[in-house]
Amino acid sequence: MKRVVGLVLIAGCLATAVVASCRSWTQQVLRFQDGKFTVTETVEDGATCLQITGWTFHSGLVIDHVDEVRRGDTLIVSVVLVLAGQEGLTGHLDHRVVVPPGVVRVVFGREEHEIWHAPP
Repeated sequence: MKRVVGLVLIAGCLATAVVASCRSWTQQVLRFQDGKFTVTETVEDGATCLQITGWTFHSGLVIDHVDEVRRGDTLIVSVVLVLAGQEGLTGHLDHRVVVPPGVVRVVFGREEHEIWHAPP
């Protein structure tokens, strides 16, 4: 009996780990063309800042959070969506990006739609 309980616990832990690791693979990331967005560039204290605002075209999905990942000289902005119905979440995007030194290009989503590039 103890062995069966132990095997069930191990199987449950493995299943939880697999689901957690797959979550990042299956996250719905907003595509730039799936919304109406405006990107406004400003310079604050010598740093380039981008204000991304607008609405998604998805009626059944809302914005959960925004990730920024640097890859070389490119900053990737990913807007992660979840099913609508969670209190406090909407399809409205209002996100400020401070462009780090050395970044010459900012792109949006997995398709890497370019929303900004440094002047030549």
